[in-house]
Amino acid sequence: MTRMAEEEISLIQTPTDLLAIESPVDAKARQWLTRVQTNFWQFDAAVRTRVTWFNDQHYNPLMVYEGILPHYEAIKSDLNEFKKYLDENGFPPNSSYYQYYDAYMKYYDAYTDVAKPPALVQEELDKGRIVGICDKVDDGDTIFVNGKEVRLAGIDSAEKGTYSGSGPATARMKELVLGKMVTVYFDPHSPMEMYRRVLGAVYLGNGDEEELYRREDWKSIFVNYIMVDECLSSPNNKGRNMYIDHDEIKAAYEKCKIAELPSLVRVEFKSKPTHAMIFVDGQDTHRITPDHWDMLPGKHEITIVADGCSSHHETINVARGKNEIYRILPPIPTATGNINIFTTPQDCDIIINDMPQGVAPIIGLKEVANELINVTAVKEGYQSRTEQVIPVAGRTLTLIFDPLEKI
Repeated sequence: MTRMAEEEISLIQTPTDLLAIESPVDAKARQWLTRVQTNFWQFDAAVRTRVTWFNDQHYNPLMVYEGILPHYEAIKSDLNEFKKYLDENGFPPNSSYYQYYDAYMKYYDAYTDVAKPPALVQEELDKGRIVGICDKVDDGDTIFVNGKEVRLAGIDSAEKGTYSGSGPATARMKELVLGKMVTVYFDPHSPMEMYRRVLGAVYLGNGDEEELYRREDWKSIFVNYIMVDECLSSPNNKGRNMYIDHDEIKAAYEKCKIAELPSLVRVEFKSKPTHAMIFVDGQDTHRITPDHWDMLPGKHEITIVADGCSSHHETINVARGKNEIYRILPPIPTATGNINIFTTPQDCDIIINDMPQGVAPIIGLKEVANELINVTAVKEGYQSRTEQVIPVAGRTLTLIFDPLEKI
């Protein structure tokens, strides 16, 4: 596209009906505005539809951008000439033409990313991959490798400025790839999206030495998959890539839908024995194992309590993805002592801590050691009598009620 020279514009004939209601200066300003609007529509079509058409027809995707940069620069030139004309002809700053100029300048600035040079060169396109060090992480789905901007295909992470986008997703992406050797595999038919970023499947490792996507442990080194599996990204079918299995990505994301609230993560609690009480951060959840509890990501103090067992205390780090706690609670060893009980008369009823134990004499009665117990001998026609004893672990105590007093 070439800018129309001023002498060409002056030759444009204005219809006589318009001359009756606007001056030649106004008519020329309106022509400049029409020119700017038309060029913007053409530029938008080139970006949004021509790119897709070239990709679908399997043309060299780098060719589609050859005309976009000159087109974008020509629009800026037209905008400058439009403002110059308004300034030289004394249009008031609050006129609709200046308002249109300001609006289209903002529109022009919004396309800055679209008009930048593509990230790939022909040599890389022929190779089908980029291998290098990740030197920057922009957010949970955009990184830079060898200075080239890469958008992870098949997934979406929260945008920058949101809690997930600025926090967990970006932090995890930095932990995975920043400063490390990665390989970006891209589809030769659609290697880039409209913002010139490489649309790729990112693997940890050197793809020049081996085909990383063919490894048996590919899930553990496939960054796109890891981000979805840990519930830091969601599946996105946009952006074709022959190295992305969308069904695998969706399957990994299924567990992320379980949590009752989007901000919470579900933790499954299991124990042996079952029916143990669950406490989280010192609060009784009023749930017993096996069961679940939803909580915020991060560190939490948990306690699992079951009758007759030692309580389990632990600090856990809850992350996006699958969280399962299974703990075996050891039984509390119970120390006991033996008690022999004799009475006169012999057939007295024996009661220990308000619980009937049978008729005396009683030999080898086991009781919990080191706990005070009340032993009572009762018989009709006699005064009942109570003695207090403390059983000793591994030893036998003999208690004699001799005699009970008659009433």
